[in-house]
Formats: sequence, C-alpha cells, structure tokens
Amino acid sequence: MNIKEIEKNSTTEIVINKSKFFAYSFIVHNEFEVEKFLNEIRKNHSTATHICYAFRLQTSEEKCSDDGEPQGTAGKPILDVIKKSKFENLLIAVVRYFGGIKLGAGGLVRAYSNSASTVLSLSGEKQSLECQKLSFNISLSESKYVKIIQNISCIKKSEVTYKDKILIDIFVEEIEIKNIKTQIQNILMREIDFSIDTNIYYV
Repeated sequence: MNIKEIEKNSTTEIVINKSKFFAYSFIVHNEFEVEKFLNEIRKNHSTATHICYAFRLQTSEEKCSDDGEPQGTAGKPILDVIKKSKFENLLIAVVRYFGGIKLGAGGLVRAYSNSASTVLSLSGEKQSLECQKLSFNISLSESKYVKIIQNISCIKKSEVTYKDKILIDIFVEEIEIKNIKTQIQNILMREIDFSIDTNIYYV
C-alpha cells in the first residue's frame, strides 16, 4: 500500500503582529514518536507561550491540541491543513511566543493555518510503501553475498551490521516475504533462520 509522507522534517519561523510562530514538521509512525518530538520541542522552547500541534497516522488515528489558545483556534486549523494535504504519518507543531498584541480568534486560526502550510511546503513529498522487516545472520565468510542480496529488486531498503556475524535487515512488502526468503536461500545455497518484526514500517 502506498502512503503519502513528507520527505524530510522541516522548520520555519513566521512573525505576525510581534508574535513569533515556529512551525515544525515531523515524520511519525506511532504516538511514542509523536511524544518524543513534542518533548524535544518543549525542552527547546521552555519559555514559549503555547505549543500547539496536530498529528495524523496512517491508521487514521489523529489528535490536536490548542495548549491554552482559545478552543478551536490552533490545533484544529493545523489538523485541517494536514487532512487537506492528504499526508499520513505527520506531526506538525507550532510554537508561539506572544508579542503583546492579541490576534483574535480569526487571526489565530489564520496564523496557525499559515504556519502549518508554510512548514509543509518546505517538507517535500514521497510515496512510501507499507513494509515488514526481515532479519537474518550470515557468516563473515559469506560477506561476498551481501551486495547481491541488497540488489534483489523487491527489497525496498536494507541495513547491514558487521560484528562477529553479519546481521542483515531487509524491508519488503508482505506479499513478497515468501519470494524473498526463497531468493536469499538460493543465493546462499542453504537454509536461513529468518525473524519477522511484527511492526509495520514505511519505506
């Protein structure tokens, strides 16, 4: 399944009537990652007046927060930008430092919407595939096969770690798992003990 995600995490700054708005975009795949990024922002902006955010995951799970701004003037406008963009697995946080001039409800909605849209325009776009991760070990003497395995066409991404053995993690679509196992075992000319991660990855 193809998922529309941002290509990179981004940030931007907008000043409206002396209030500073710092907007951030993050690729996230679960609420744990959402909270991790929010905690980083709270740490870096410990004196901010408001830290408002919204996120939407591929599972259709979504949430938004006004963080003290009048209800519906911050988190919901950010979430509306995310929904309209059709991006999934996206967190947008907007940090506000109050400049002394009240913006009013309409002004706040426009400020948070504009901040979210601007940072999103800097974040790029990519199509990600829903994949599962297969892991297996090969011996150091089989290192000559690593590149051959990595070049198998249906592998979307691979990660290799060299220790006393070579650990190979490969990311493939679920429908390709049986096929990829067969191809790797044919390359190595032996049985392989594969482990499958139960989590879903987007590559």
